[in-house]
Amino acid sequence: MSLTRFLAKPASFQPMALAAINRLASTTDRILARWPDVVVEPPERDRERLVQEMLMLLETGDWSDTRMSLVTTAAVALFDQDRRERTDLSALRKFYCEEIESSDHRTFLNTMVAVFIGSYEPGAAHTAALASQRARAHVHSPWIS
Repeated sequence: MSLTRFLAKPASFQPMALAAINRLASTTDRILARWPDVVVEPPERDRERLVQEMLMLLETGDWSDTRMSLVTTAAVALFDQDRRERTDLSALRKFYCEEIESSDHRTFLNTMVAVFIGSYEPGAAHTAALASQRARAHVHSPWIS
């Protein structure tokens, strides 16, 4: 068949059926459950509470029953625009930077890479501190080689 005949032949449109929304939602839930190291953005109303809870844990040194989800979610809040330069939180920021160097927990390290990217501000002290610790720790992330 020549190209002219093929193009002259009427084509029938057959739209694909859309997937059921409940199936898409359940698939999304399964993916999120399978990959627990997804960085969680805490709601604005909870951010200060999370940071204060981490500060209390740091001050008391009692880390028993502390979940990694608290540590990582609080990191997102600690380095957000409202808290990244507060002087009363400098000890907690220093703690996180030191943990980058000493930790080998991929969920924590990947979260800190995401925090670095999300809070990046050229010339800012927190950006330099996070970058310095990442370089020293040789953090390997799926995002950065």
